[in-house]
Amino acid sequence: MASFKAGYAYETKDAAGLSPLYTVHSDGTTPYEDRDQHRHAFIVSLLVKRVLDGSAAEDEIDDLSAGVIRLLMSGGSGILSSIRIDESFSALNFSNMDYPLIDGVQYRRERIRVIV
Repeated sequence: MASFKAGYAYETKDAAGLSPLYTVHSDGTTPYEDRDQHRHAFIVSLLVKRVLDGSAAEDEIDDLSAGVIRLLMSGGSGILSSIRIDESFSALNFSNMDYPLIDGVQYRRERIRVIV
């Protein structure tokens, strides 16, 4: 998996052309009860700069996504052991894809909702 060039705890509007990068931020919902535990939902966004026809960005975002999903699903200790991907996030799958412009640069973005 490629190394990320930057990471943010919010949706950035200025990525300085860096690629790939990620953001992690609240999805805007309030904590809810699940099996007698408070749960919080977050959005993990993966972003890759789109250049030329964009085919390289498609391949790179697929590789990053596979690696990040593997990491998220592997669990860990402490709070990391409670992370799970929200498979109901999208009507088609567990993530949403789009092409945002960030500071005038087009990126390929995948947004994955996780529950902690």
